[in-house]
Amino acid sequence: MTRRAQPLPTMQEVLDYLQNHENLSKRQISRDFHIKGDGHIYLKQLLKEIERKGLLVRQGRRYALKDRLPSHTDVVVVGIDQDGCLLARPVQWTADSPEPTIFITRYQRLHPTPTIGDMLAVKIQPTSKTTYEGEAVRAISAQGSQMVGVWFKGRVLSVDRRFQQAFIPDGAFPPDMKDNDLVEVSVSQSKSARPVAHFVRKLGTGKDAFASSIISIYAHHLPTDFSQAALKEAKKLKTPNIKGREDLRELPFVTVDDATARDFDDAVYVQKQGKGFRVYVAIADVAYFVREGSALDKEALARGNSTYFPDRVLPMLPPMLSNGVCSLNPGEDKACLVAQMDVDASGLLCKSRFVRALIRSHARLTYEEVQAAFDGKRKIAGLEEEIACLHSVYHLLAQQRAQRGVLELDVPEYQVDLTDKGQVRSITQRRRYDSHKMIEELMILANVSAARILESKQAPVMYRVHDEPSLEKVEQLKNYLRDMGIKTRLSARPKAEEFTQLLEQHKGVCGLANMLLRSQSQAKYSPENIGHFGLALSQYAHFTSPIRRYADILVHRALIRALKLGEGGLSETTDFEQIGEHISSTERNSAQAEQDAIDRYVAYFLAQKTGQIFDGVISSVTPFGLFVSLPKYGADGLIPLSHLAGRFEYNEKTQTLRQRNRRVYHIGQKVQVLLKESNPINGGLLFDLI
Repeated sequence: MTRRAQPLPTMQEVLDYLQNHENLSKRQISRDFHIKGDGHIYLKQLLKEIERKGLLVRQGRRYALKDRLPSHTDVVVVGIDQDGCLLARPVQWTADSPEPTIFITRYQRLHPTPTIGDMLAVKIQPTSKTTYEGEAVRAISAQGSQMVGVWFKGRVLSVDRRFQQAFIPDGAFPPDMKDNDLVEVSVSQSKSARPVAHFVRKLGTGKDAFASSIISIYAHHLPTDFSQAALKEAKKLKTPNIKGREDLRELPFVTVDDATARDFDDAVYVQKQGKGFRVYVAIADVAYFVREGSALDKEALARGNSTYFPDRVLPMLPPMLSNGVCSLNPGEDKACLVAQMDVDASGLLCKSRFVRALIRSHARLTYEEVQAAFDGKRKIAGLEEEIACLHSVYHLLAQQRAQRGVLELDVPEYQVDLTDKGQVRSITQRRRYDSHKMIEELMILANVSAARILESKQAPVMYRVHDEPSLEKVEQLKNYLRDMGIKTRLSARPKAEEFTQLLEQHKGVCGLANMLLRSQSQAKYSPENIGHFGLALSQYAHFTSPIRRYADILVHRALIRALKLGEGGLSETTDFEQIGEHISSTERNSAQAEQDAIDRYVAYFLAQKTGQIFDGVISSVTPFGLFVSLPKYGADGLIPLSHLAGRFEYNEKTQTLRQRNRRVYHIGQKVQVLLKESNPINGGLLFDLI
C-alpha cells in the first residue's frame, strides 16, 4: 500500500511555526514538516517569498521572523531603572511592530560599567511579545552619550515616558536648581548599582513651551551644530556661471510652499504642448556644492535628513546653503538639475530628460495663493496662463493617480501654532488644498522619471520602496474589522486600492484610517527595487528634496554620472545598501523626535484643560489599558486597566478587552474621557472613562 505524502505547509503554517522557534536551518524546517523529495524545492521557494515580503531575516543558513530579535544581538543602552537594570533598544529594528524593550540584568563583568549610549552585544530571551531579558556579552563601543532629565525634588527624572526612573545627582549640580529645570547629564552607576546623574549643563525650564523641542532634540541625540570644517566649506560656495549649463532663466518658474517655509529646493513651470503638456521641475543642484567625501557631505550623511519642529528646524545642510546659495529664492540666479517631462492628454509620462541649468524663480507663492487662483478668487499678476496650466496638468495627473489605484488614507496632520514667546496658541488640523496635491503630483512625476532614466542607463538607484502589507497584518486587520462588525472582502494579498475602497465604504467609522495605516509596511530607502505599494508605482526614487534628504543627493549624483553632466557625480565606491539602511534609520528617528515634540506641545496645551471631558476614539488596546485619541487635537492618552470597573480579559488576536458576557472595548470605538493628568515633560496624558 502506497503511503500518502505529507501535505506541504502553507506560508501561514511556516510563519506560525517560526513564531515559536528561532534561528532554524532549512534542514530543520524540512525535518519538522516531514518534507521530502521535490518538496525541498517548494520550501526553498516559499522561504524566498517570505523573505522577499520582509517577514523573514536570514543569518547565514538560519531563518527567523523579522520582528523577533535573534538570541545574540547588538543593543544601545537608553536608560537605567531603579533596580540597576540597563534598559536598551536594538541597534537594528526594521519591523513595523513597536520596537521592543530589552532589560539587561547581568552586565557586572564588563569594565567599565556600561551606561547610557553604550553599544553592547547581548544574549537575550523573550519575556513577552515586546520585551526581552538578557546578559551583556561584551562592549562594542562606549558612545559617551548624554541624556536629558528634569530636576524634581532633588532627583533627576527621565523625560522618556516609557522609563519611570530617578537618578541620584552628583555634587556638581548648581545650588539654584529648581523643580522642572531641564538638565543635560551623563549617567554612571554607584557602587550600590544605583544610577547617578552627573551635571553637564542646564537647558532651561520644563515650564517653557520651547522645552518641548529641546527635550526631543537631546532625547533622540540629534546633532545641533555643524563642524567648523563644514562651515568653512559652506562659506566659500557661490552660484556657478552658465558654462556647461542650459540657460532657463527666462522660463517663468515659481516656487509653491507653506507661508512659513525658509528653504526652497523645487520650482515648477508647465507649458501647453499640443494636446498635452511639457512639465519642468527644477531642483537645487546640491550635488554641485556638496561633493562626496567633503566635510559638508559627511555632516549631511550623518544627519540623513532635516528635522522639523513647530518652533525650529535642524537642517541637514548649514543655513548658508539650505536658506542661501542652494535655496531657489525669487529673482536670483540658481544652479539646478531640471527634469523636463512630456505628459500626454491622458496624463501619462511620455518621455523625459534631465539637464543642468541656471534658472530664476519669478515668484515665491504660497499654497493658499495658488489655491485662491485655482478657485478663481484672485489672479496672480503676470502668471495667469502658467497657473492655469499647472491646474490643468494636475487634473490629468490626478486622473492617472486614480486609475493606478493609489492608497488614499488621508490621515489628518496637526499643526501647532506658537506665539513669539513659545506659548501654544492653537492646535489645528492642517488643511489640504488642491495646490498641495498639485505640487505632490509634479514631484512624484519627477521622482518616477529619475528612477526610470537611471534604470535605463543601468546606473545605481537609491529607491524609495514600500512593501505590500504582510500576511500577518492583513489577517490581523480582518480580525479587527470583524470584531467591529465590518464585513470586508480584502484579498489575501490586497492591492492599495482595496484599502482606499474600504475607507470610502465606511467613512463614518472612527479611527479606521489609522487602523489601515498601522496595517501597512514602512517605507524605506534601498538599492533593491520592490516597488512602492502605497503609490502603486513599480519604479520610484526621491529626487526632489536634496536640501533636506540625503537620498536625493545620491540620486542627483547618480544622474550626473550616468548622463555625463559634469562635476559632482557618484563615485564607484558608494555603498548604497549601507547608506540606505542608515538614512532609513535617521528618517525614523527624526519622525519620532518630531512626533514626540508635538505630543509634548499638545500636553502643554491640554494641561490647562485638566478635569474637562473630551470625545475620543480608542486607538489601541493593550493588556494594561486603553489608548484613546482625541481627534480634535491629535492627542493620545492612556486609560489604565485599573481605572476600568470590573474584570477584563485581553484578546491578543482581536486586540480587545472583554468583560464576561458584557462590555467589549475595541479599536475605533467612540468614548468620552475625562482628562485626569497632562505631563508636558514627557507628553503623557492620563484619562478616566466617562
